[in-house]
Amino acid sequence: MKALFFTVFVVVLSSCGNSANNPNSKNSPSSPSNETNVSGAETKGELPAAASNFLTTYFNALQIKNVIHKKSPVADGTFFEVELSDLTEIDFDKNGNWVEINGDDNTKLPIDMLPSAVQGYLNAHYTGIGLTSIEKTDQGYELELNNGIEVYFDLSGNFLRESK
Repeated sequence: MKALFFTVFVVVLSSCGNSANNPNSKNSPSSPSNETNVSGAETKGELPAAASNFLTTYFNALQIKNVIHKKSPVADGTFFEVELSDLTEIDFDKNGNWVEINGDDNTKLPIDMLPSAVQGYLNAHYTGIGLTSIEKTDQGYELELNNGIEVYFDLSGNFLRESK
C-alpha cells in the first residue's frame, strides 16, 4: 500500500513539474493566468475591431509582432498590449481604443490620430521633432518628444503646458 501511495505521489509531482516548466501552460510563471500571449498571423483576430482598424490606419507598414490580452485591466485600463515589428508598443482598452503609444528615441510616431489642434501646434512649434510617446487620459494628451520635452493638451487639443 505504501508503494502504491508513493508511486501515485511521484506521478502527481512529475506531472505538476511538467506543466510548470511548459511555456505553453496557462499556469506557467512566464504567462500569468490573467494574460493570453498571442503571436503570429492570428494576432489581429485577437483584437477588437477598433484596435485592428487603428493599426491598419496608422501603422499599416509594420507587422504585429506580439499581442498580450489581459483578462482584467491594469491600472491604466489596458486590456491589450500590441508590440509592432519596429518595437513600438500600443496599449488598447477593452473596446479597442488606444490608450498609450510608445516608441524608442529613434522612432517618429505618427500624429494623425491626434486632434487637429494638437497636430497644428506640433507642426508650428516642433517641426522636424518626432514623438516617442503619446498617452491619452481622461484629462487630455501627454506627448513626449524626441528631444525630451513633454507637451500637454486637453481633450479638445488646446495647449496646456510643456516641461523638460
